[in-house]
Order: sequence, then C-alpha cells, then structure tokens
Amino acid sequence: MTILVKNEADIIEANIRTHAALGVDAFVVMDNHSTDGTREILEKLTKEFDIVVIDEPGYYQQKKFMTKLAFIAKKKYNPDWIINNDADEFWIPNKGDSLKEHLRFKGGVLRVDRFNMVPPFESLSDENAFFNSIYEVSNQIHYRTNLKEDVSILLEQASRKVITNPNGLIKINSGNHSAEHIAFWNKKVSTTIKNYHYPIRSFKQFEKRIITRK
Repeated sequence: MTILVKNEADIIEANIRTHAALGVDAFVVMDNHSTDGTREILEKLTKEFDIVVIDEPGYYQQKKFMTKLAFIAKKKYNPDWIINNDADEFWIPNKGDSLKEHLRFKGGVLRVDRFNMVPPFESLSDENAFFNSIYEVSNQIHYRTNLKEDVSILLEQASRKVITNPNGLIKINSGNHSAEHIAFWNKKVSTTIKNYHYPIRSFKQFEKRIITRK
C-alpha cells in the first residue's frame, strides 16, 4: 500500500492498523511536510509494521508523488498489487479476512467503488467525528447539472479508486482515480472490495483541508 499524507494525525494510525490486519504486507508512505504529529506517529508505527517513510517537503503534487511511491514500492518489494491509498480511505473486502483473497488474479488495473461515510451533525465539533461516521452514502446521486453550487459533494457519485499491478504501470493519475498501464485492455471492476471514504473527520480537520487544497 502506498499513502501520501499531510497532517493526518487523527486517522493515519487507524488506517495502517486496519489494512495490516486485512493482509497488506508493507507500506510506502510519503509525508508532505506534516506539522500535526503525523510524522512522529509514522515513526512509531515503523517499529510494528514494515513501513518505508519518505519525507517530501515540496509543493503538494499528488499525481507525481503517488507515481513515485508506486515505483519505490515495486523496486523494494516486487509486489503483485499496489493499493494506491489516501489516509482517509479504507479498502474493505465484503467477505473473508484478507484483501489477498480478492486479488488472486492477473490484471493491469482493478477499479474499486468508493462510498462516502459521514458523521452525525452533532459530531462535527468532536475530534472523534471519524469514529462516529456510521452513515454510508449507499444510494449516491447522479446529478444532471453543471451548477456545482447546487450539488452536494458528499452525496454525489463518488469516483472509483484503483489498485494497480506495478509490472507495466506507467503512472498513477490524479486522485488515484485511474492509472495508465501497458496492459490497458486488462482492467476490471471489483465486486468484492469497497472503498470507504471519510472526508469529514471534524470541523477543524475539514477547515484545515480546505486551506491546504487552496
């Protein structure tokens, strides 16, 4: 699993522990100049899990950095598959105890459906809103309008994310929503893994995210 992080102290440990329990063998994590303790948490976790931590203080460039991480993971671990992850996303199989059970096939790119998770309104002022996010947007809205101010990002169709075969990989595209691969014809959509996305973990985190994106 590769992860690009920037100020994810509230969620990064839960992310790594969850995926390690689900069969992820190793992690390659790039820290983009976190200032909230994320880097220190990652250092602590290296004592329990196989984690390579790379410090990148430069300007945030997700597509470039995620592609770099994929090639680092390929060189160090020679994996069959790489899960291109964000700190606020959890890849959960719908049966069995391991993600490996759902990746026993040959292919170039596996696309996985993503579903937003949202907390109750009263939890937005709570630093533990992430743990209270029990509502899944399972019936996502397909908006038929270009008036973006009239749509809810949380309720609209969430674009898929990708798991990639590093052999033949050319690059990861923006947001980990797609990837360019030599075996461009050999892509499939998973029916047994779901990506659960936690975009709002507290109002404070949401506000910080907007500032970072700006």
